[in-house]
Amino acid sequence: MKKEEIEPLFSFLKEGVVVFDKDFRVGYINNVARTVLDVDSIDIVGSSVTELLEASFEEQSSESKGVLQKKVLAIFDGDFVKNNAPIEVYVRTQTKKTPVNVQVVRINMDGGENGVVTFYDLSNEQELKSYRSHTKEVLSTLVPVLRKTALGDFSSKIDVPEDEEDEFAELLVGVQLMIDDLVELSAKKEELQQEEVQTIKQTETQLTKKVENTTQELQQAKKHIETIVENLTQGLIEYDGSFQVRRINSAAEEMLDVKREDVLGIKVLPEDKDHERKKNLAIVSYPVLATEGRRVTKKTFGENASVHELVITHPVKKELEVVTIPFTHIDTGERDGFIKVIRDITKEREISRSKSDFINIAAHQLRTPLSAVKWVMSMILDGDYGSLSPSQRKLIDKGYKTNEKMITLVNDLLNVARIEDDRFGYVFKEGDIVAAITDVVDEFRLLAEKGNIDLIFEKPNNVPVFVFDFSKIQLALHNLIGNAIKYTHEGGTVRVSLEKKDEMIVIQIQDTGIGIPKDQIKMMFTKFFRAGNVIRLQVGGSGLGLFIVKDIVARHGGSITVESIEDEGTMFILKIPIKAARSEDV
Repeated sequence: MKKEEIEPLFSFLKEGVVVFDKDFRVGYINNVARTVLDVDSIDIVGSSVTELLEASFEEQSSESKGVLQKKVLAIFDGDFVKNNAPIEVYVRTQTKKTPVNVQVVRINMDGGENGVVTFYDLSNEQELKSYRSHTKEVLSTLVPVLRKTALGDFSSKIDVPEDEEDEFAELLVGVQLMIDDLVELSAKKEELQQEEVQTIKQTETQLTKKVENTTQELQQAKKHIETIVENLTQGLIEYDGSFQVRRINSAAEEMLDVKREDVLGIKVLPEDKDHERKKNLAIVSYPVLATEGRRVTKKTFGENASVHELVITHPVKKELEVVTIPFTHIDTGERDGFIKVIRDITKEREISRSKSDFINIAAHQLRTPLSAVKWVMSMILDGDYGSLSPSQRKLIDKGYKTNEKMITLVNDLLNVARIEDDRFGYVFKEGDIVAAITDVVDEFRLLAEKGNIDLIFEKPNNVPVFVFDFSKIQLALHNLIGNAIKYTHEGGTVRVSLEKKDEMIVIQIQDTGIGIPKDQIKMMFTKFFRAGNVIRLQVGGSGLGLFIVKDIVARHGGSITVESIEDEGTMFILKIPIKAARSEDV
């Protein structure tokens, strides 16, 4: 591999890449590495890679002390393990300390051996997961085309992404242009063949040479892709249509405790669950066999992909996320096998469970004393302990309102914890949606009048009784209408409308308030998020209400969208199906 081939190959990767020679001098550093390490390539290229690692990388535990440096120093030893396991360390900069997953590999470049340090930022797993999913999607499209092209069949076309910022767009355009060039050369050859025999022979020779060179380049590109797949930290298994294993990378071997030579070319059967060495592979291949597991919905992997979370117990208990992505034949559209992308989520789930347990315990411990404080302050304000001076009443009233906010925050935290643990307690039965909205609007009527805000509910006449969770829908409306009043200036309007459209109930909550910045609308339904203009106004809030609202609407089989213009107002649109399959108690 030549140096000029390395740069375009590594430039589009989201992993940091540092290439060094046998003198341990840095020869190349890609943009991701420069950004994470907070260095300038001009200063780094030619410097000592060991000094760079010592200055920028810090082990996460005493057990891993010096492991990375030892791997780098041993990279050119004859017995160096090519596919060694990655390690987790920290990258130190002047502003922060970032956890990264780092690996050292050896490659050939310019006729000699070079070392490569690759690492990726563990602090943003969601972005990395999306990138890897997109990588698999591109590879599943590109590899069959390259295989056919290498055999001289140039009939396949590559779908080039419309997004010009897509990291694979340049690669896909280049390959497609190369195929188009080959098609053009082939056509020209046939045309010249009709004119002159000698010209045909010359053109044939030139074309053959060109095809040979192109085939070599494609084969080299295929090797590069296989190297990337082999060094992924996520497990990857490729099957044909009959569950025969075509490929398995080292990460999958380690996660499932299997050896490549024992499973390649072997058809995986459900009966293998009873085979000690094949048990994990069988469970991953057929997730329905898992004693602990569930299917989850994640749109980031595409419409045809299925995602399961399951547990394996041999040799140790692990929680895995298994994404199944089918291959579709470009010409026939028929499925031609599939791949399994496996991620170890054991630590992630342990952290999530610990977080939920902490929130539950803390919230329950807080709710009782807060309720007691509210009761005492209410009695004082009602005059049960004697009359109050204006200044005393003002002080007690302020404390009462602050205590109410704390109780609301505790309730929101408990609701979020219940949602994440599937314990939110939905009860579906027939109810009157008009009555549900009327109760919430009447509850906020006094607050709206105090703020000189018109609160309008446009009641329809043709809305039928249907099955929904009365209290949960009221909770969602309470959040939305309360926010609309809170973020609308004096003299403004909050309008609630309801209509039946086809087989959907459509609820709109529209205000003339401060609005939401355009670049922040997509983040409105995430936990603890509050828009920048709201924070500047110093209006209280937990940032959990809209997260709870979205879950309630989704569990009713509906959807929620938001339209907003900053400084002009916001409209939330809830759509709930009248006839949806629901259990009586979820």
